[in-house]
This record gives sequence, C-alpha cells and structure tokens, in this order.
Amino acid sequence: MRSMDINVKIRLIEEYHLDLVDIECVDRMKLSDEIINLIMSEDSSDVIDKYTSLKNDESQTDDTRLLAARLTRKPSSIELKLDNNWSDDEDDDDDYYGSMPLNNEPPEHLSEDEKEAWSQAHEDEQASRRDDEKVFYQRLPIVKKWTQEEFNESMFSFMWENYPTLQKGYDRSTFVKARNGYPRHIGVGSRSWLVPRGVWDKIDTATEYCKEEINKRFSELEANSVGVWKNEFVQWMRQEGVSKATKSNIRAFFKSRNIRVSVMTIDKIKDLLD
Repeated sequence: MRSMDINVKIRLIEEYHLDLVDIECVDRMKLSDEIINLIMSEDSSDVIDKYTSLKNDESQTDDTRLLAARLTRKPSSIELKLDNNWSDDEDDDDDYYGSMPLNNEPPEHLSEDEKEAWSQAHEDEQASRRDDEKVFYQRLPIVKKWTQEEFNESMFSFMWENYPTLQKGYDRSTFVKARNGYPRHIGVGSRSWLVPRGVWDKIDTATEYCKEEINKRFSELEANSVGVWKNEFVQWMRQEGVSKATKSNIRAFFKSRNIRVSVMTIDKIKDLLD
C-alpha cells in the first residue's frame, strides 16, 4: 500500500469529478498500488473493465474494491455543457447525473408542476445544507476541546447503541459503516475537510479503541456463554434433524443466530458434547 500524493488527488478531481469531501474520505483509505496506477494511467482503453476487475477481486483491500466500484462510471467521459444546456444525444448518461443544471433554475424541458417540485426539492436541500453548516460551526469548537478519552467514550457509545449487531461480535462492514457515520453524529461530518488533523487523529485512535473494546467485550461474553450456547445448539440439532455435533454444524448454528465466535469457542462446545 502507498499513501496518496497530491497528483493522484488532482487526477481524481479533474478526471473523475470527485469533490473535496470525496478526496478527504479517499485519502484515509488503504489502497493498493494497482488502483493508484490505474487512476494515474493515461491509457483510457478498457478502463471500466479494469476497475470492475479490481472491484470483484477479493484479494484486494475492502477500500480498494469500494473505490473501484465508485470509479467504474467515469464522469470525465460525459460532456457537461458550460452554458447549462444539456445534450439530447442518447449517449449522455442522464441516469448518473440526473438533469440538474449548473445554476439554480429548473431545466426548461420540465412541466410547470415538475419545475415547482424541482424548486421545492432544491430549496429543501439548500436549507438542509445551511442547517448542517450551522451545526458544524457550533460543534467544531466543542469537539476540538475533547480529550482522547472523551472521543473513545463518545464513539463507543454511538456504535454500541446504534449498531447492535456489533454486540454479537466484530463485523467489519458494520464497523466501517458505524465509523463513517460518527463524524456526522458529533456534528462535524458536513464539513469534514475543515476538521483539523488533530481531531481526525483522535477519531482514528478512538476507532482502534472501539475495535479492541468490542472484541474484548465479546470475548468476555463468549467465556460466560459457552454453557448456554451448548444447550441451545443441542436444541437446534433436534429442530434441524442434525445427529452429530461436528464443528461444521456448530458453525452453522452460530451462523443461523448471526453470532460470530472464535474457533476456541467452537472447540469448547464440541469438547463439552464429545
């Protein structure tokens, strides 16, 4: 893996139309050399197929596959009209961009009812952005004063209460979703590029703390629940018509309960039933 230098960021802005919020997120990703080389490549032939291949490659990092999925549709291949008149050509990718012009006026081809609905949606969006901006400038001075311990406690409480799946064991996809939602939860997500590096460092440290704490709490739960899970597994065997307490069947039992346990717990349950 390698960090993203300024030339890659510029390329993502100019060629792929990512904004500063996107760039801030991408800058924190763990990306493979393959995707960075592809972003910087001047060879545009089969670029979509190449990104699709990376997206589907399970040997790549999750971050690499997510970014590849975002880049499979390359905005630079679509011509934007500076005079705000959209082309009628069938090749224009209206499904990707919608029909939103570059100014604040609704597109001329809409009916009067559609223009009214467009204007209302636009007004609501602007109001939401103003609200987000107000919250950001209220919250940022407060968040900047938080200690590392306050970040740790705040993030863990947010994850534990809002993503109860994590109480059944660490799950990467759920954890990433919780981590990505945390900045907005504390009021600074709408202007993330204005958040000082020191705050992001504390969020990163809190992220690692939460991961360790979730694993620690579930390890304690495992240790105290082996006997209960053993009895529930026996009952599950009867219900499913399973005759042998194999490790494969024990794993199937936990999968049916959406519980992630360690190999050690599976071994303990098997030993208790042998």
